[in-house]
Amino acid sequence: MIRELQLYCYPESRVYSAQQLDALQSDIRSEQLSTQVAALYSTQQLFLQENAATAEGFVYTKKAFLQLCVLAAPGLSRLMQDLSGTIPRRYDSLYDAQLAIRTFNSVLNTRFRTLERFMLVQNVTQKRILGFVPARNYLLDNETWLDRILDSLKFFEQEFVFSGARICELAAAVWLKSKQPAARVTIGNNKASIYDAAYYCNGESLNGVARGARALQFSLGILLGSFKEHGGVARHSNLNFESAFDEMLDKVATTQLPLKDVTRAIHSLSEKKLADNFSTMKSVRSIKRALCAQLTDFKVNAAIAARAIDRALYGERSPDEYFDDSSFLTSLTNRTWLDLLGHVLKDARGYAYSRREQIEQAIFDFLINHEGE
Repeated sequence: MIRELQLYCYPESRVYSAQQLDALQSDIRSEQLSTQVAALYSTQQLFLQENAATAEGFVYTKKAFLQLCVLAAPGLSRLMQDLSGTIPRRYDSLYDAQLAIRTFNSVLNTRFRTLERFMLVQNVTQKRILGFVPARNYLLDNETWLDRILDSLKFFEQEFVFSGARICELAAAVWLKSKQPAARVTIGNNKASIYDAAYYCNGESLNGVARGARALQFSLGILLGSFKEHGGVARHSNLNFESAFDEMLDKVATTQLPLKDVTRAIHSLSEKKLADNFSTMKSVRSIKRALCAQLTDFKVNAAIAARAIDRALYGERSPDEYFDDSSFLTSLTNRTWLDLLGHVLKDARGYAYSRREQIEQAIFDFLINHEGE
C-alpha cells in the first residue's frame, strides 16, 4: 500500500457562547484582514506540488478543492479522492497520491480557459485556498454582515440579545434570542422556557446566499422557521444584493411565529409515550418510515434523516447490540415522542449549516402542523 497524502485540509468549526460576542467580532475582523480575492492568471496558482501544496505554499481546504474539481470536470472530485485514498475501496488498498496530483494538474491545465472566469479566495495568513467565486459575485464580508445584523436588533418588537455563533472558514451563523421567555410549556412535571429567536447565516459556500429566519429556542434545541415564510434569502451574485439583504433583515424583525401552536404540540408530544406506538418491531419500522418521509418531504437527505432517527432510537449503540426485540422495546418504555424529536435536533448539530437548517425547519413544520393525534 502506498502511503496516503491528504490533498486538502479540514478546517474546524469554532463555536461562540452568548458571552463571547467581543471574541467573535475580533476573530471575524482579523480573518477579514487576511482574506484576499485574486484573479486567476495562471495554472501555476492552482497546481499542486508533491507535498500537496501550491508553488506559493497554499493548501486547499476540502470545500475549495472539491469546488475546483466540479468547476474543472464532472466526476473529477470522486476520482481524486479515490486515487489519493480518501475514499476506501472494498477490494484493494492501492492508493497513489502522486498519481492523483499529476492527474489533477493535467486536468486543470486542459480546462483553465473555463476556470479563469472565476476569482480565487484565499487566506494569506493561514496559507489556505478557501474557494472560488464568479467575477460578478458580490462577496459580503462577515464584519459588515455581523454589524448590520446587530444594528437590526432595535427593530425587533421585544428586546433581543446575541445568543451564540458558529464559524467555519468564511461561513458564519449567528443566533439572537429574546431577553425574556416568550412562552413557557409543561414538559413532564417541569416548566420549560421557550425564547423567541432569530437566525442568520452568511452562506455555506462562497457563491452562496445570506439567509435569515425567525426561530424558537428551548432546552432541546432550535426550531427554525422556513426562510420562505419566516425570513428570507439574498444571493451574493444578485446585482441588487444590498437591498435584498436589507429586505430580509426587515422581514425577520417583523415576522411573528405561531408560538401557541408550537407550545401546544411540545406539551402534547411530551406526554405521548413511544411505547404507545412501538408495541412491536413492525410498528417501529413503520414509524421510522413515517418520520423519514416527514423529514425528506422538507428536503432533508434521506440517508441523513435515517441516521438521525436511528441515533435517536438506538443512541450510540447498534441495533444488533440488542439481544432481542423485547429488550429494545423495553428501552423505550419511559421515552416520549418529544425525546425522539429532541435527539434528532441534537444529531443535527453535527452537520454543516444547510443540512442542520433543513432538519430544524422540518421539525418546526412538524410541530406547527401537529394535531395531537
